[in-house]
Amino acid sequence: MKKQLLVLLFIIPLALGGCSTQFVYNNIDWLIHWYLDDYIDLTQSQKKHFDGKMQLWLNWHRNLELARYQAQLTELKNTVNEGALTPQLWLQHSQQAREHWVRFRNTLSPDLLELAMELSNEQIEKFFTALEQEMQERLQERAGKNQEALNKLRAKELTDKIKPWTGKLNQEQKQLIASYSRQHISSFQSFIQYRRSWQARAKALLLDRESQDFKPLFLQLLTKPERFKPPELARAWGANRQLRAQLMSDLHATLTAKQKRRLNHKLADLIEDLIELQEE
Repeated sequence: MKKQLLVLLFIIPLALGGCSTQFVYNNIDWLIHWYLDDYIDLTQSQKKHFDGKMQLWLNWHRNLELARYQAQLTELKNTVNEGALTPQLWLQHSQQAREHWVRFRNTLSPDLLELAMELSNEQIEKFFTALEQEMQERLQERAGKNQEALNKLRAKELTDKIKPWTGKLNQEQKQLIASYSRQHISSFQSFIQYRRSWQARAKALLLDRESQDFKPLFLQLLTKPERFKPPELARAWGANRQLRAQLMSDLHATLTAKQKRRLNHKLADLIEDLIELQEE
């Protein structure tokens, strides 16, 4: 359920380019409540319980996880400065980032299960209605667009993610991104199928949460969502990871001195923020 996605807010400090990492991290409880209010109106009792869990999550994350992020970012910064960022190295960093997420997800899932037990059927119905509306909006954004338009949209989205780290891209770099976007295997429809299957199972379990099997089944749903992934989606994601790794390697090879200084500055700022957060 969407609550699981809320924990991504803890990972935001590793990806933010414009906002203060410390501001987001230290105000994360407020941000999560604001986000929750878009989906579920919690009762006072539910909010109080959520606040207690949130503090436990923050403590665990600050005491154990931030040092892992710091170590990885330091290693990545050294790689960027000292040698070529090969596709293999990029894939290793991507896998390490996924391991951060899986560890994070598995640690919080038992608490999310406990919190889910307190939801009413009305809250659950409203929640999944909101998720479906969100999905319909995503489908509508792509409606009527041909493959060329979708490729351009993908290239623009990727460019917007890269520019905060490097600054303005040159023509060669834009061409690399455009080439990647054309080779990218579209997995949108398979992803929608995957998400809808997962959500349908989650809703069915939540509406039957008094069942004896609810807790083990729902916990499995939270910690092993891959069981609902269609084979074609897994294949597409795997192929696209390889393409993305090659793109990142090629882009690194084309960075100008100015772009490298900007990237260095961004990574150094993130590392410094993580160090300061651990000391608070």
